[in-house]
Amino acid sequence: MKSTFTIVSRNFIYYTCLFCQLIASSLPVNGDSKLCEEPDNLLEIARRLYENNINLHNSYYMLEPPRNAIEQEYNKYKNLFDKYRSTVRLKMLGRRKCPKFLPTDPKTSTCPIFWELDFDVSRVPNTIFQAKCRCTKCIVRKRDEALSLLMKNYTCCPVYYYERVLRKVGCDSNNVFIYKKVLEPIQVSCTCSPKGLCHKG
Repeated sequence: MKSTFTIVSRNFIYYTCLFCQLIASSLPVNGDSKLCEEPDNLLEIARRLYENNINLHNSYYMLEPPRNAIEQEYNKYKNLFDKYRSTVRLKMLGRRKCPKFLPTDPKTSTCPIFWELDFDVSRVPNTIFQAKCRCTKCIVRKRDEALSLLMKNYTCCPVYYYERVLRKVGCDSNNVFIYKKVLEPIQVSCTCSPKGLCHKG
């Protein structure tokens, strides 16, 4: 039996996504988008996202050489992705303001985050949650002067994970959208790193 919390959470996300869809539909769209329709087999295409990747988990792309390769591939189509992109972002969970000092709570990170709902009508899945850094500088406990001096050379950097998604890249001669399978960076956390070493994703 599902808990009341699970049902309420699911309904909240569902209606939030509907709200995002309404906002996204009011945004300016590319001329092609007004004429094109979604393919009838879009759900089947989405189910095949992991086809031929049974033995290759997404964590493989956390390694630098394969990650660089997929970033080059992604950048080749970036202009097309941006052409059809229609994104709405909503802060969902956690405070956005950066605390001045690290709280005494041991669960608190030196680079705390809040969660953001990223809704994009040009992507399948439409809805993805992403972690956003609350701070630019790594925070330390009050009166920890030595560590505070050391942290001047550090900054809060986003941590990315790569997920397979479908992206709109065009419209065919039958006025049906064309989708391409890509690996997209999803921000999952923030970490304290030396300045200049942040990976942009």
